[in-house]
Amino acid sequence: MKFPRHGFSSLVAILLFAPILFSCKDDEETPAAEIVAISPTAGPKGTQLTIAGANFGTVIAEVEVTINDKPAEITSVTNNKIVVVVPEKAGSGKVNTKIRGIALSSQPAFTYELSVTTFAGSGQRGFVDGLGVAAKFYAPSGIALDVTGNLFVTDYVNGSIRKISSEGAVTTFAGKLGLGFQDGPGELARFAGPHGAVLDKAGNLFVADEVNNRIRKITPDGTATTFAGKVYGFNDGMGSTASFANPSGIAIDKDDNLYVADQANNRIRKITPAGMVTTFAGSGVADWLDGTGVAAGFFRPVGLAIDPLGNVFVGDSFNHRIRKITPAGLVTTVAGFREPGFVDGPKDLALFNYPAGLALGSDGSIYVADTENYSIRKVDANGNVTTFSGRSDGHFDGTLEFALFRSPRDIEIAPDGTIYVVDMNDHRIRKID
Repeated sequence: MKFPRHGFSSLVAILLFAPILFSCKDDEETPAAEIVAISPTAGPKGTQLTIAGANFGTVIAEVEVTINDKPAEITSVTNNKIVVVVPEKAGSGKVNTKIRGIALSSQPAFTYELSVTTFAGSGQRGFVDGLGVAAKFYAPSGIALDVTGNLFVTDYVNGSIRKISSEGAVTTFAGKLGLGFQDGPGELARFAGPHGAVLDKAGNLFVADEVNNRIRKITPDGTATTFAGKVYGFNDGMGSTASFANPSGIAIDKDDNLYVADQANNRIRKITPAGMVTTFAGSGVADWLDGTGVAAGFFRPVGLAIDPLGNVFVGDSFNHRIRKITPAGLVTTVAGFREPGFVDGPKDLALFNYPAGLALGSDGSIYVADTENYSIRKVDANGNVTTFSGRSDGHFDGTLEFALFRSPRDIEIAPDGTIYVVDMNDHRIRKID
């Protein structure tokens, strides 16, 4: 078969230019995607974030979104709108979007806001194991976190130690027969008003058993024994020869020495790993006085926290102050004044209202469960006090500004920055992240 010369030339030209023509057509079908705006520009975890723009397509699998490098769940995609859910602990940073593997040049910023949620507890007093809000507590008072993310909660009126997994599953770790005193395994052990709790390096849980005036030790398998104390009173000594008067808060240092807020004795006691009890600070007189060791005065100390240098911080409840004790026993006042109130500001002007549990942030700030102010307060390295969250009696989950607590009693901070709050009169464990 033969083509006319001009016809053959035309055919060759068509074949040569065909790829260019089709390429142009493909470009027209898939124009470059672009971002115009995001809404909202700030919010907590779970916020529905809308990314507005053009040429996104409609296939979720072809879209990737990260917030501050944390992957966000994509719930829907249209050609001009992408909807994602802000992940937990996203932090503040750029919203990076890829469409069909191509990163878009526009990277708007999103501000992550911390929020308060209910981690466990229905809010109704009771004794029920279960997942999250299906569980029930009765005036929980203390909290400790192990290395795998499990929480141990002292359930004060129930006389039990509850365990909460990182997923929020609540079980009974020790004590289930009601208030009393009994050493023994798991649910056969009995406590009366268990308060503060800490874990040592071996995973043993130490509990200030307030009404029993003892410090109890619970091994990882749940077996409870008496570590120190026996009767109400004051006496230094070894193990059960020592006496306490309503011990409440408890802390542990890097060498596994225990420090106990011996509430009714108005003292801070120290217990070595061998069980020897001594008086670390406090004269025993209900008073406010800075000084060294037994020359200092406390009035119903409740909460304790200890920093890596061995400084002990005290929620000096009836003095409405936060105190500090150096390893040498020197007691000073960090913040607060000897009268109840609710005032933020410099350390000498700030007011608390029965501060209890304490926790230390990674920057050295002190987080305070300010019980009768229904709030979490924050004290910086210079003693300046601000309100971190909470402002009046109530229960409300939400951003720090709007969240409400009923009676925060203790506080714990996880290595990833998550804050857990024991909300005693709300019968709940709250979570801030």
